[in-house]
Amino acid sequence: MNSPEDRECPEHNRERVDHEPSSSVHIDGDDDERTALLSPGISPESRTGHVSKERRTFCLFTFFNCNLIVLLWLIMVSIKSSQTGISYTAVVLEEVVQTDVSKTSFDITWLAIFRATVLLLAYAACKWKCRFPVASTTCITSGYAFFKILHTDYSGENSYKFVAIMMPITTFVVAWIEALFMDYRVLPKEQRATQRVHNQHNLHVRQHQSPRGEHPPTQEDDFHSLSEFVDGMDEGDDDLDLDLEDISHLSNEERQYVQQGEDAMRNVISMLGMESVWNKEKSRDDGDVYTLIGPNNMKIFILKMSLLCPPEVVYEEVMLRPERMPSWNRAVIDCQVLMRISDHTLVTYDVSAGAANGYVKPRDFVNVRRIEKQGQRYISAGMSTSHEDKPPSSDFVRGNNDSGGFIVQKNSEQRNACSFIWILSTDIKGSIPRYLVNKSLAEIMFAFASSLRQHLKDTHTQHRPSSGAVPRHSRL
Repeated sequence: MNSPEDRECPEHNRERVDHEPSSSVHIDGDDDERTALLSPGISPESRTGHVSKERRTFCLFTFFNCNLIVLLWLIMVSIKSSQTGISYTAVVLEEVVQTDVSKTSFDITWLAIFRATVLLLAYAACKWKCRFPVASTTCITSGYAFFKILHTDYSGENSYKFVAIMMPITTFVVAWIEALFMDYRVLPKEQRATQRVHNQHNLHVRQHQSPRGEHPPTQEDDFHSLSEFVDGMDEGDDDLDLDLEDISHLSNEERQYVQQGEDAMRNVISMLGMESVWNKEKSRDDGDVYTLIGPNNMKIFILKMSLLCPPEVVYEEVMLRPERMPSWNRAVIDCQVLMRISDHTLVTYDVSAGAANGYVKPRDFVNVRRIEKQGQRYISAGMSTSHEDKPPSSDFVRGNNDSGGFIVQKNSEQRNACSFIWILSTDIKGSIPRYLVNKSLAEIMFAFASSLRQHLKDTHTQHRPSSGAVPRHSRL
């Protein structure tokens, strides 16, 4: 239910929603064409077989061009009828049955209808991915337009002659626009999208087939995130065989929480493997924010930053002590640990602060989180869930988190530094327009980054573990 208190004004378009994300996410491609990208049962071909946004635009443009030529012909017929004194119907019949191309313009109309029919059948109905239909119709249209201009009788000073001249010129121009749009926009972008889906599908398959913790590297960036993740997973590392934890003593409800956490973890790792298709949204001194399009065209936001702090400190402060987050993050007013199911899995209750002087109500979230140490990286992944102790309340709007979380990775180039990634995919519900939420989330992530830096700066001197010491709960 949309709360009447959720009134959003243009001047108050930033809502504080700062919490750890989560819920099973299957990465979508852009509106253009990748659905359920992480679902292993769906092949890349089925995900890329539908009509892309660019192809739809091309088909609409083709239909519009056909209507434009028909409209020009009707205008010409109307002008000719009024100037010659012949009835409109008689002029139409004369144009249609006339076989001398020098005395009629209806042939250009037929040509436009023919071209539109061929292109729509080829690219909309049959979904061809070749240039032959548009290339052949453009050649035919261009050749006939030249022929028409050279063999048409334009003698006389009647104004309808001007429209008759414009028709072959217009059909020539629009035919080439269609050809260029298909050749330089539609097909290349669809080919790139298809290749990305195949690559991501293959990556997902490899991740499920390879031993746990092994992930193929992608291109390096300023934070060395993915390359460091792989390099940091040494063969001699312990704490890698996390799937061997004993859950036989857990209840069915607790096992469901564990399964949700594992699903969120797999999705987060898959999103990390898709780093090559992240789109940079904003960049500041605190870090960079990237986006990825998720289900229902929802944006997944990704914050990447470097921290001059050992990864164990960030791990302990952010992942192991979520209930302390309200003390240093003003965007969170409450965080409670409802259940500690195992060393890896817990259920939390988070409340984000309201915004816009009360126009935006606080949101609350019930999340299941899974925490793992994989080599030299720490991951806290989660998703929204439900818990009997925290049903929806009229005091807050219950939000929903898709798979996301925090990743901390040791920086191999600096001894006391690490890379930090926050993946956020959230639906805050309520009546706030989605585009306003998207505009605010990047700013919220930067605010979180600034708060985290300050908190670590204030507490770093208190976290100097002796050599080889590991914080409590770190041996997951």
